Amino acid sequence: MSKRSSESAPAPVTKGRATPASIVLAAAGALLAIVALASGLSLGSRQACIDYYQFWVVGRAASRHQTSDPYTSDERARLGEAAYREIFTLPAGPDAKPPFARIAAATQRRVLETYSTPWMYTLFGIASSSDYDADQDRFEALSTIAYALAIAVMCRLLGFSWLESGACILWFKPFEDEVIAGNVNRIQVASIGLFAWVQSRERWRSRHVLAGVVLGLAIAFKPNLALIAVALAIGWAITRELRKLAHAATGWTIGVAIAIAWSSAYFRSARVWSAWLRTIPELLSQGRLAGGGNYALARLVADQTGVWLPRALPFVFLALVALAVATGRTRRADAAHDVRSELSFDFTLAGLGATISVLATELVWLHYSLLCVPLALCMLRPPGASSARHARWPARVAAIVALLLIGLDLLMLVVTIPRPSAASPYVNCGALLLVALAAIELARPCATAGANG
Repeated sequence: MSKRSSESAPAPVTKGRATPASIVLAAAGALLAIVALASGLSLGSRQACIDYYQFWVVGRAASRHQTSDPYTSDERARLGEAAYREIFTLPAGPDAKPPFARIAAATQRRVLETYSTPWMYTLFGIASSSDYDADQDRFEALSTIAYALAIAVMCRLLGFSWLESGACILWFKPFEDEVIAGNVNRIQVASIGLFAWVQSRERWRSRHVLAGVVLGLAIAFKPNLALIAVALAIGWAITRELRKLAHAATGWTIGVAIAIAWSSAYFRSARVWSAWLRTIPELLSQGRLAGGGNYALARLVADQTGVWLPRALPFVFLALVALAVATGRTRRADAAHDVRSELSFDFTLAGLGATISVLATELVWLHYSLLCVPLALCMLRPPGASSARHARWPARVAAIVALLLIGLDLLMLVVTIPRPSAASPYVNCGALLLVALAAIELARPCATAGANG
């Protein structure tokens, strides 16, 4: 197993007697988090959530055994039309309000776009009832709370103060788009936070297997997170942490197997998975057809050069990860190893995988950029050793710049962005900057054991 310096580790979260200053800072952080959470919950209660509507319709149809294959063109039209017509058969009491959100979503989704996995539809079906408005409100609230808790957990694992943790929960434009669409990127960030938390449980003998199960279930939920597993596998293979890799791979396999078995039983057929697999080329082809809302790096490059390179991008970024880890490994030979350094290394790899999943795909909506948040937190984390404090600040400042580019809200105060496609260069530059910062950190020289403070 390779050794890693505590210089790159998160700052330890120390416990001791509370001081007036620490109490004030903790209270300020809690207030920031509460304000941000309240703002997110308020925003989520006013949207049509056209993505959530589709998850709800298909999941509910599967729960009532009304479909066993929602991936054919005929079934997409049939399910969409049936759900639309159902609205006008709902009983209306004297004080009942018209289901405006459901009507708006159903009008835009008369024909469904069913590309999500059977596991995702299974979970939405289990959580759904006949009351769409109540289900939508519950989904928005729980997704936002899970997202906020995940950020808080990741911040504390990385050594942020309470004030910094609260500030990191403040929203930005990808979050707003996520809430408006009712998509699942908040749940994906929450799964990454849960994965990191399980990985950090030092006393759990099976923590790598259990963390692998969490990641396996998340991959079956939305497979773009498979790049996290690939990045971790590359890192652990190069650093010869083969036992950890074997335990994690066992967990990934168990998680995916549970999802496939459960969802196959829910749809009453395992063939629903092969039907979903057949939709992948169709989904990817939409990257070329999507209008100005497609923020994909491949689309940006194609618009500027006429060259379409999406198939090569995942391999380019993963090769960069491998090169950075290999370079850092040769310089880590005499470095001190501790659990916090291990967590920082693993968390950086996971964050890289999530960010690469945004940069390397052919179709990217702005809310997908929420998956850049875990890597941004890694790059923003406080230094773990006194000797590294000054060295960490350039990376932290650069990470803030990257977040401002991805977030867009503050950027739009000083830059005129006439249409969504005009924002694509800023968002992609921010994500590329995070990847570059992480690669530099993985490859940089590490302090020796004697440098630990």
